[in-house]
Amino acid sequence: MAQNGIKCESLGATEYFFALDNELKAKFSLKDEIRKEANSVVKKLQDLGFEIHILSGDNENAVGAVAKNLGIKNY
Repeated sequence: MAQNGIKCESLGATEYFFALDNELKAKFSLKDEIRKEANSVVKKLQDLGFEIHILSGDNENAVGAVAKNLGIKNY
């Protein structure tokens, strides 16, 4: 995509590109929605001494955005 002048930047979302015959037809992004109780659960676990880690196969920018929002340093 970059060779066609299309920037593949992500702001915490996973980006999808669809091409046909080497021509971009569609681009969209999906972003994880954090459940409203997640922040308080993570905070309680951290207060109890747990070291929280996120293990994910998603792209690093998306996982980093979730980790930052939840105050998790390890991802």
